[in-house]
Amino acid sequence: MDFEYFNKLIRKHRVICLFFGKKNFLKYIYRKQTKQKLNLKTPQSFREKLQLHKLTKEPLVARCANKSLVRQYVQEKIGEEYLIPQYFCKSKICTNDLKKLPQSFIIKTTNGSGTNLTIINKNKEDLQSICNKMNSYTKIKYGYLWGEFFYDKTKNQIIAEKLLTKEIVYDYKIHCFRNNKGKFHQIIEVLWGPKNDRHKKMYDTNWKPLKYSFSLPPEDQSFPKPKQLEELLLLSAKLSGDFSYVRTDFYIVENKIFFGELTFIPTAGFGRFNPTRFDNIWGSWIEDNIIRKDAL
Repeated sequence: MDFEYFNKLIRKHRVICLFFGKKNFLKYIYRKQTKQKLNLKTPQSFREKLQLHKLTKEPLVARCANKSLVRQYVQEKIGEEYLIPQYFCKSKICTNDLKKLPQSFIIKTTNGSGTNLTIINKNKEDLQSICNKMNSYTKIKYGYLWGEFFYDKTKNQIIAEKLLTKEIVYDYKIHCFRNNKGKFHQIIEVLWGPKNDRHKKMYDTNWKPLKYSFSLPPEDQSFPKPKQLEELLLLSAKLSGDFSYVRTDFYIVENKIFFGELTFIPTAGFGRFNPTRFDNIWGSWIEDNIIRKDAL
């Protein structure tokens, strides 16, 4: 992440937001990113409803968007055995904090995205540089970047977690949708590759490849159905029960499932569909309100 670039953009967006209001700010960035007009009064598409969800004031969303606070929610819903072991959660770190960690680990901030660092061998790293970078990331008011205001409702801290494996890890991201007609849908994404070269394949719950794409172009490569697919779908359903839409992210390492995070606004609500009609199809699967009142 380019700290200076994002801070400059955030300062610009914050001024626009404070001057014109949150709704007009969302309309501004939506048109800039999608070249389309945003309808917040009667949203129809998936991307429009995600923009509306950005305006939520529900504490549960802020809690579950925080990568540390969500751990208690996961423990309550599915059990702590699915949590990746966490070494610390701090507001500020120094080199002594890193020296106490194993040789390999993951370090990230609790709010926002793009701040993950994978450390394979800390003896080959500049520990002070890592500390400086992570401490600077906590100062980013990520909510003003793309209008995901709930990120700034909780304190942004630094967490270190166990590195599950040094091999390529496949992300199983399950989109969960609930609408006011009581219907429940799940769409599975499999993602792999480094940040600058991500690949994606999409499946339905029967592991049938889907003939459309979201955010990234589809891959020709197919993946064998994971043995834990039924368990993944069940865990995803339990974690998503309080929300009309959320993406539940998991990893499978050595046949064991680990929880990744809950994502409420994937691609900040700007991801493109191909064909475009699936934007409205996904939109029809979710309610306008991000919190399901009948579930609380």
